[in-house]
Amino acid sequence: MHACILLNLSRTGAKLAILEAIREGEGAILRCGVINHFAIVTRTEFGRNALVFDEPLSDAVVLETRRYHETFEARERRALIETARRWVTGDTDDERPI
Repeated sequence: MHACILLNLSRTGAKLAILEAIREGEGAILRCGVINHFAIVTRTEFGRNALVFDEPLSDAVVLETRRYHETFEARERRALIETARRWVTGDTDDERPI
């Protein structure tokens, strides 16, 4: 298993940034949100890989994944602010003794 960053997504494939090289022609399964799809690596260059899915994704899956990406930064910012607020006020769910 390799951790990666999803750079681009279409119904027929994806582009990934990945630290560990994947060989061209190698099979892979992309697991990201609701995506759990088999693909073949068609191109590798400088930490970026292009994949082609064996079966196209549905429009709904592509749109849901893109919407998730578009709101990711705002969700992360809100979670960070909430964590900081709880830390400052001492409002934690942590049951460890001090």
